[in-house]
Amino acid sequence: QDVVGGGFGVSYDWTPELRSFASVYRGFSIPGPNSFISEDLNEETSTAIEIGTRYDNSTGFSAEGIFFASFYEDLIVDSNVGGGGGSGTTENAGDVDVYGLELAVSYDPGVANSWVFNMPNSLAFTYTDATFANTSSAVGDEAESIFAGATKGNRLPYIPEYQITVTTGIEYEKLGVYLVGSYVPATFATGSNTSGQTRPDGVRDARYGRTEAHFLLDLEAKYQLTENFELFAGIKNITGAEYIASRIPEGPRPGAPRLIYAGGTVRF
Repeated sequence: QDVVGGGFGVSYDWTPELRSFASVYRGFSIPGPNSFISEDLNEETSTAIEIGTRYDNSTGFSAEGIFFASFYEDLIVDSNVGGGGGSGTTENAGDVDVYGLELAVSYDPGVANSWVFNMPNSLAFTYTDATFANTSSAVGDEAESIFAGATKGNRLPYIPEYQITVTTGIEYEKLGVYLVGSYVPATFATGSNTSGQTRPDGVRDARYGRTEAHFLLDLEAKYQLTENFELFAGIKNITGAEYIASRIPEGPRPGAPRLIYAGGTVRF
């Protein structure tokens, strides 16, 4: 196999606070020897483009907007064919086009107004349109593959159309406490983009269908005990939200339950 990778990027400072940038990169993924020989896989190649602008006035406000696009040829995937303990077959799923937009804004009234404490707030939004550029060539007639039945224009499995994250917090001297909320909509679990649990060959299969939309709320805290030692603690999924996070390898799997954790970090 012969592959070539690399890229370049440029940036321009309009003012000390405002910067624009752009980049183009050529990437690749090489199949393992066994897959290359026994399954006759092609190497995956991609072209990624990014164009954006960032603003930061260093007084508590910053914003960012980025457009991105990626074009994959011979995407290498795990088909997650049922049976055999849920193992899948590595294969080429065809070509994929990805377009997206990332928007982020943050504001700290504590910094802006010179309060004795900081109050960081941020909002991040990501939109992703990831679709098959042609009818998937995955596994040929193998109906068990989660990529079976994928046609041009169908969405890629497990790629949410958008994601939203909101963060607010308070920082005073050595203590910081943050509340993070994130929302992820439902996604298709297969390339055929069906909502029911039926394969293209008519067989019922719990790996088909959708995941579930969910909103998660996390609480995080940290305390800088010394210059080199930091304590941290938090609660993941405060509300105990229950949802289907995945349907592979062998059917619905729930998202992580409420989790309480604590620990410390030592830096040398």
